[in-house]
Amino acid sequence: MRKFIWLTCVLGIGCQSEATFVGDDVVSFALTEDTTPLIETDEAALYLVEYRVDLPIRDPGDEIMRALRDDARDYEGLPFARLPWVGRDDLAIEVDYTIANMDDVPHDLITVTANGINEFTEYVPAFTVDDDDVFADYALWERTHKLDPLERQTFTIRQEEFDEAAVDLATVVNGAPNSNQIVHPNNESHNDARSQMYIPEVIPGLIAVRLGIRAEETANIVLEASVRVLEYNRRFAEGNERLLEMAPEIFRPVVPVEE
Repeated sequence: MRKFIWLTCVLGIGCQSEATFVGDDVVSFALTEDTTPLIETDEAALYLVEYRVDLPIRDPGDEIMRALRDDARDYEGLPFARLPWVGRDDLAIEVDYTIANMDDVPHDLITVTANGINEFTEYVPAFTVDDDDVFADYALWERTHKLDPLERQTFTIRQEEFDEAAVDLATVVNGAPNSNQIVHPNNESHNDARSQMYIPEVIPGLIAVRLGIRAEETANIVLEASVRVLEYNRRFAEGNERLLEMAPEIFRPVVPVEE
C-alpha cells in the first residue's frame, strides 16, 4: 500500500515546490540454495536475483509529448528522439535495505545491485567468460558485502548515488566506449575526463529501479528494501490518471575487446 505524505524542504534538497514523499511497503526477495545460476562453467558460477520497482509516472498527454519532441530540435546530439518527460531534477530516489545471511556459514562476496531504467533505456549488465572464469559487468550501483553467519547489515543507497546512476545511464547510451569504466563504483562521471565528453546535455531521470543480489556461490540471502521518492513538478499519477506507457530499449554494457 502506497502512502503519500506532503513535505517541504526536506533531506537537504532545499525549498522547491511541494514534494511528495512516497513510501512503499517493504519489498523482500531472496537468493537461495535452489537459485539457478545465471551462468555456470566447470570452474565458476554467477547467481543473480532481482526485484523491479516501478514508479507511478503519469501520462502527460499527446500535446506535451509533441512539445517534448519539438523542443528536442534545440539540442544537438541527443541519444533519444524527444526530451524526457521525467528529467533528472523531477524525482529524488533513496533506498534503505537490509541484507541478511540466513546460513550458519560466512559469505564473502554478496553484492547488492541497483540498475536504473529511464523512459528510453534499461541498463542490463552481462558477464564475460574467460578460461572458465566468470566476470560480472558492473551494475549502475553496487556494493559488495562480507557477511558472517546469520549476520544482518543495513545500508542506504543515497539520492546522489541514484543521480549518478541516471547520469551514467545517459552517458553509456551516448556512445561511451567502455561502459564498465563509466559505471565503476569508484568513478564519478562529472569528475572524469574520460566520461565528460559523452555526458549528454539533457539527462533523463530514473522512473524504475531493479534491485538485485549477485553472488558467486550458492547461499541463502534475503534482501529487504524500502524505496523513498521525493517528487517535484507533478510527475506521479493521482487517482485514476493514466500511467505513462513505455518500452525502454535494453542496453547491455559495451566492453572494449583487447587485441
